[in-house]
Amino acid sequence: QYNLDAIKDKSIVSEKTKDFIEERLTNVGAFLALAQDNVQEYKTKFGITGLSMEGELALEAVSINNQKIIEIQSQLNLANWIQKKLIKESETNDVLPTNLGFTDASITQSILNYNELVLLKNRLLVTAGNRNPQLIQIQTEISTLNKNLLSSLENLKKSLEIQLKQLDLEEKRVTSKIAKIPMVERGMIDIERQKIIYSELYSYLLTKKEETAISLAVTVPNAKIIDFAYSDGMPVSPKKKIVYLASLMLGFIVPFGFIYLKNLLDTKIHSRKDIEALTSIPFMGDVPHSETDEKVVINNDSRTSTAEAFRLIRTNLNFMLPKSTDDLGKTIFVTSTTSGEGKSFISINLAAALSLSNKKVLLLGLDLRAPKITEYLAIPDRKGITNYITNNEVLIKDIKFSIPEIKGLDIIGSGVIPPNPAELLLSTKIKDLFEEVKAEYDYIIVDTAPVNLVTDTLLISKYAEMVLYVSRANYIDKRMLVVAETLYREKKLPNMAIVLNGTDMKRGYGYGYVYGYGYGVGYLEQTKKPWYKKLFS
Repeated sequence: QYNLDAIKDKSIVSEKTKDFIEERLTNVGAFLALAQDNVQEYKTKFGITGLSMEGELALEAVSINNQKIIEIQSQLNLANWIQKKLIKESETNDVLPTNLGFTDASITQSILNYNELVLLKNRLLVTAGNRNPQLIQIQTEISTLNKNLLSSLENLKKSLEIQLKQLDLEEKRVTSKIAKIPMVERGMIDIERQKIIYSELYSYLLTKKEETAISLAVTVPNAKIIDFAYSDGMPVSPKKKIVYLASLMLGFIVPFGFIYLKNLLDTKIHSRKDIEALTSIPFMGDVPHSETDEKVVINNDSRTSTAEAFRLIRTNLNFMLPKSTDDLGKTIFVTSTTSGEGKSFISINLAAALSLSNKKVLLLGLDLRAPKITEYLAIPDRKGITNYITNNEVLIKDIKFSIPEIKGLDIIGSGVIPPNPAELLLSTKIKDLFEEVKAEYDYIIVDTAPVNLVTDTLLISKYAEMVLYVSRANYIDKRMLVVAETLYREKKLPNMAIVLNGTDMKRGYGYGYVYGYGYGVGYLEQTKKPWYKKLFS
């Protein structure tokens, strides 16, 4: 296609030149025929066959001068025609004829350059818009070259006109010689001169026509095909097998790599399996994350997974608590590594679960630094343990209260936050407190301070029959379990067991089971979540 376009461009220029020459040949041929008829009529009229020697010399001088005049007039005519064409086609930018015989080689080269730009513009117009930068640049170059050509042609015309004036002077001199020749010969010379002018002009145009025809016939492409393209039918690129293999490998590597990195960077506890892998502490149970904002999640009618988890922990307590022959109550401490793990939530709901089994239960708030029980139960600040220890006139019955939501449960809050909680816990009144409440209640659930932050829990741990160590799933770092394991191995906390709080019910609990297994659909209450929460859960 490239070669075909190149041949077509060259042919357009040659065809334009050929059409121009043929038009001129038609006009000049008519004038030449008329001049030949005039010569014949003149010879017949006067009965002459030729010219004398003097007439021949005069005619030869006139012919030479006329030949020069013809060349100059031809170039003047060409210059005028090219000028008119440039002015007329300044917008259409049609190609110009070439090889017209201008004596000024720069004009011929400018016409060639002009034609190349016009052909390039015409090719771009097929695919490019009017605002195409390359098209605008080419149009600017064509306009500039158009102006330069007009200026060069004007200068050429002035030069040719000067030469023509000199030739006219020479013609007058020769004409004065011819005037001395007899009248009949003088008339013959004038007629012959006209015939010679048109004959030479016609010969010149015929020569240019043949040159143009030859260039049109032998137009060759700019490029040469050395060898034709061939193919075996198989694509060189992309290679399907390699693409499929790479896709398969990426399909395995990317997800496994993502899972590996996720597990590598994940340092949180998620399930019972993590607890048992990192510690040797007995596992009491796990409490699923509650979808509601209620702090007390268990009552007689509750069938949620969280409520069932507390019932299961209540059952497991019977196996973990030591057997005793006396009728004193069992003291169960609830602590954690750090704050925010839900020990107060576990304390409240474990006490509620035990009270539902028709047992007398006391919930005791001994986290004197950051008390949460009364806050969770939405109870205003009132007297508590701090007041009992610091004021001998305050009795246990004065600080004890109950709430209607949980039947059979008594509560003693922490009271005001003291400046010296550790010293208060070393008071003998703490011993009196436990002796009195153990004689009155079956279970005493004690909400204590986090063991990794303060020593409060360790100071009173001697009063506990069992310690529930709360760890929150998806919250505490696995490395923090070293604290619990150390306390267990060194036996600083008696009869210690772990409760995992805030587990994801849908992920299971490390061994693939969830609460409600074996009870059929509908046994557990399901909290309905909005569609947008289901989307991101």
